[in-house]
Parts: sequence; C-alpha cells; structure tokens
Amino acid sequence: MNEANLKLADGRAQTAHGGKAVYGAAVCILLLDTKFPRLVGDIGNATWQFPVLYKVVRGVSPHDAMRGCAAPHDL
Repeated sequence: MNEANLKLADGRAQTAHGGKAVYGAAVCILLLDTKFPRLVGDIGNATWQFPVLYKVVRGVSPHDAMRGCAAPHDL
C-alpha cells in the first residue's frame, strides 16, 4: 500500500493512503476536441461548487464520437 506521512504547518501529523494521479476533484469531465465559443452554463464554461477536472480528448471530433471512432488510448 502506498503511504505518505506528512507534518502539517501547525505541527499535527497526517498520513495519506492509496495512490491516485489526482486528488481533490469530485468529477472528471471529458471534452471532445472542439473549438467554439462556450456560453456561460455550457459544460466547458461552468462555475462548479466543487472541484472539477477537465480532460480534452485530442483528435476526437463530435462526428468521430457519434460514429464510435473515439480512440480509447487517448482517455
């Protein structure tokens, strides 16, 4: 098991367990490789009340996604 022991600025000890690439994001949103103005409220231009991680799937257009041509290795 991966474990990291930390000493906080106030002197308390904290131990982190596990091993993830990203911590603190409540939701991950995949976006297609598009370029257009995103209005406020669009999923790509939103103000969330919690941490969100965005990932653009490069090289996958809306047309590709609808045809099922998304390359899984890009995710």
